[in-house]
Amino acid sequence: MRAQVTLLAFLLGCLAAAPASAAAPDEASSMVLLPVEGDRTIATLTAEVQAALAKLGRKVQPATLKLDDLMFAVGCKKATVACLQQIGQTVKAGALIVGQARKAGAAVELSIRWFDVKTGIDQGSALRLLPLEAAAREKILFAAVRELLGIRTPPPSSQEATGGLSVSASIPYVEVVLDGQPRGAVPLELRGLRVGSYTILARRDGYLTWQGKAEIRADGITRVEIEMVPAPGSAAPGYFESIRTRTWITGAAGLLCIAVGGAFAAHLKAQQNHMDESKGVTLDEIRQMQDYKETGERDAIAANVLFGVGGAALIAAGVLSYLDYRRARKGTPERAEPSRAARLQLGARSVGLGLSF
Repeated sequence: MRAQVTLLAFLLGCLAAAPASAAAPDEASSMVLLPVEGDRTIATLTAEVQAALAKLGRKVQPATLKLDDLMFAVGCKKATVACLQQIGQTVKAGALIVGQARKAGAAVELSIRWFDVKTGIDQGSALRLLPLEAAAREKILFAAVRELLGIRTPPPSSQEATGGLSVSASIPYVEVVLDGQPRGAVPLELRGLRVGSYTILARRDGYLTWQGKAEIRADGITRVEIEMVPAPGSAAPGYFESIRTRTWITGAAGLLCIAVGGAFAAHLKAQQNHMDESKGVTLDEIRQMQDYKETGERDAIAANVLFGVGGAALIAAGVLSYLDYRRARKGTPERAEPSRAARLQLGARSVGLGLSF
């Protein structure tokens, strides 16, 4: 008990001393940056956030204690609004910058929030996927801090050169992240991008995260083909998960053709019933029967063509789905199994089984 009281007093002493030495009494509305918690793959992440804030003219005071230590010092068990307000009042801050990092494949996902101590409301937040390369990470982190502070990037002027980006992948449901900002799933086509270099990340559960660069050219479309590789030891994708978008479209088109052909066939049947009911005695009835016959012939041709096209499309969709499944499973590492020689040595009929290889 005495040790806990001593530790609490020490932490409170650090809280009282650090802000007082770093800030003047009239800087009660200062912004304090708490150390980024979570994954430590990027050890300099807190300093990089501080540098990005400084580039935008925001001076922040870096806190020496982590959020958990500050919560213990003020007697909080959860990071509630009241707890953060108490921490802010203790360190004499008008706002707190709180960051959380977690590993996401070959990158680190960073979420940061700007908490106003007086109102207890988040003034801003940002979420970005940061690559491990410092050079590629700097621009993404700067954009995240701009979003945190509510500084919107002005739209490109009509005289500024822009281009487009088209991204496709070997499997469906792949999420694309462009310069740390999620942009949707493949197939993806973006327009109005500023000319320059962009970092692309592609991810999907069960597959290794793909990372690459794309150069956007003026008045052009940069096309990127992504080959996703299954993660080692991951389960092979299911049959329907492996089917690509074009295969689904082919199958849907086949079903639509068959449905429309069925409508023509139903109309043909109705025309035939009308002909059977017509007596064909008067001249008008004979002409009407002739019209029914001509209409029925057209319906029959249309129905047959649509049935043929729809059937061919369904067959093509079946073949494509099988090829998609084989392609998705190709390269999937098999689970580690004992070698055949080891199984032979343990088997009851090891000699006979050994001769079969």
